[in-house]
Amino acid sequence: MRFLDEWAPQPVLLETPVASRKWSYCGTFDAVFDLPDGQRVIADIKTSRSGIWPETALQLAAYRYAEFYLDRERREQPLESLGITSAIGIWVRADDYDVVPIEASEEQFGKFLHIAVGARWQKNNGELIGAPIHPGGESAA
Repeated sequence: MRFLDEWAPQPVLLETPVASRKWSYCGTFDAVFDLPDGQRVIADIKTSRSGIWPETALQLAAYRYAEFYLDRERREQPLESLGITSAIGIWVRADDYDVVPIEASEEQFGKFLHIAVGARWQKNNGELIGAPIHPGGESAA
């Protein structure tokens, strides 16, 4: 509640699905807010004890540079039409909160895509590792 009172964010979209057909990914961002200083931010809310980790930059960049989002009627709208200017992380704890800037730039989006390719490769190539073998070439299986 203090975050809402102190920062006075005006919600644009909350819990909104985004996707990219070109890069084959989708996700759901927490919020896009307009702040009183004129910024339109994409925000990720974290509640873990450990706070906000660097991979949040990749997550928010993926959301920010997705091709489209689904509006309230579940119609596709171009993500770039939102005019997001920056990204923030909101670390919420029982006793307090912190707002931290997150670099969710095109450079971070490129890093996200690179990591996604590696993750897909790993997920889809388990057959490259065979069953254990014993001396003489016998399979343990």
